[in-house]
Amino acid sequence: MKWLRRFCLVAGLTTALFAAPLFAQVPSPLQIAITNGNAMLSWPNSNSICSLQTTTSLSPPVQWGSKAVTYGGGIVNFPVNNPQQFFRLANAVPVFQFEIFYNLDLDIAPGQTMVMNGPVFANGNIWMWPYATINFSNFVAAAGTVNAQEDPNNQESSDGYVAPTYIPGQPVSHMRPLVLLVAATNAALTNLSRTILNLPPPNVGAPNPAAYSPTGQVYLYNAVDLIISNSASGLPGTHGTNITIWYQDTNNVTALTQLLPNTTNGFGTGVTNRFFSFVTNVQFFDFRESDTVQAVQIDVAKLNVWLTNTTGTGGNQYNQQSFANKSHGIDSIFIYNNVPQTASQLPAVRLINGQQLPYTVDPGGSGLATGGLTVATPMPLYVKGNYNVQTATSSAGASAGTTNMAYTYPAALMGDAITILSGNWLDSYFVGTSLSSRSPVSTTINAACLAGIVQSTNSGGNNYYSGGLENFLRLEENWAASYTLTYNGSIVVMFPSIYATNFWQVPGNYYNPPMRQWNFDLNFTVPSKLPPLTPTVANFISP
Repeated sequence: MKWLRRFCLVAGLTTALFAAPLFAQVPSPLQIAITNGNAMLSWPNSNSICSLQTTTSLSPPVQWGSKAVTYGGGIVNFPVNNPQQFFRLANAVPVFQFEIFYNLDLDIAPGQTMVMNGPVFANGNIWMWPYATINFSNFVAAAGTVNAQEDPNNQESSDGYVAPTYIPGQPVSHMRPLVLLVAATNAALTNLSRTILNLPPPNVGAPNPAAYSPTGQVYLYNAVDLIISNSASGLPGTHGTNITIWYQDTNNVTALTQLLPNTTNGFGTGVTNRFFSFVTNVQFFDFRESDTVQAVQIDVAKLNVWLTNTTGTGGNQYNQQSFANKSHGIDSIFIYNNVPQTASQLPAVRLINGQQLPYTVDPGGSGLATGGLTVATPMPLYVKGNYNVQTATSSAGASAGTTNMAYTYPAALMGDAITILSGNWLDSYFVGTSLSSRSPVSTTINAACLAGIVQSTNSGGNNYYSGGLENFLRLEENWAASYTLTYNGSIVVMFPSIYATNFWQVPGNYYNPPMRQWNFDLNFTVPSKLPPLTPTVANFISP
């Protein structure tokens, strides 16, 4: 199944969940006609994404396979090769149109006022114990139970409960869960949900043709524009052949093209080292994980320059090819860090200088343009400084510290965990650097975030809280409520973290919380303004 720049999560919700106008879901009528051993399935325009699936048996466990994903109406013809076949059609909803979507239990216990304008859903339970005012102006629902109590594994004091404010009829418990269907497997839900960020197995990984089959397209690795990796010796300063980058275009005769480094430095007489100007390896310390981080670092500002470079090793030729073949410029990257994880070393990815995201004008002269960036990795993802705060005039900064999303570009961050480092962060911080010495600066992040968490649990007789929704964005500095973290986007938690796995600790240990100015990005309610490769959830009524 081709993604159409999207991939499908499969749902079993009743239409009652989508009572809000944005999510009103009545599946389109599916018509089937059989002629000369061929089936023709058709459905009228529904003004939404539609997903068609088929199976040869309804005996549990039912194995549904995707046949088509279209926008609006559709017609699909294919031979009927089995004595019986069943079909189902659903309207699909992009997952970033939820303000909060948890595939696990959702803990909410903020100590600051929060306003939730978008829909909230959890496949597990919702544990609601705010210490400050929290207003929900959209639906709040769970496949489990929405509880007016704190998570039983929360080690914090339960004093100071402030009852949330809901719209009439909310919250709703015991809804059918949103289930991720991956290549017709029956693995555990949490494992399936992480598959999208994993490296594909050898038989479905690019450049194998199976990479672009429905099975292979489950993996973001096989759908992005750029694939970046390093070698296991990816230590700070190791450039040269350590970094490998592939440009991916499934509409081209050659789907994968290995790129040539675009920068040369001299190291001694007659010795040169060729590397990519926008990718390097860096090292810094993570105070929550108590690990030295070895990160593949993407300098977004230098990436933007490379995308306009018209030399033989520049990115302009691939950016133009992308627009010609895929109707958008290069706007998605998958990064895999081959540095091994050890007891004291954490492989990761970091983005810096991301104030301005890529923006591409159609080289064909149509006047059309696309902007934005989705970055995905199986490893923890760090963002340093303001991200996606550009304005219509491309002067970074005017959108920082505000909820004005009029000029931002569609953006998504996907990883094992997401940590925000302010623009004041120093890589020279080490294990002995005190929290009081790590002073941040107010920071703005404008991007949808899909990542894992360390779940609330009891281990060895001790309770460990997940940190809750309020601490989904991990921090490492002494914000001390004197600095503001502005976040505009959508928060999606799909799996438990498997790299950054240390438990959250109460403030005063490795961080102090900021003033939080968090907001749902209403741009995501418009399909054309969703981040590249946004996942979707579908309201299947049938089995």
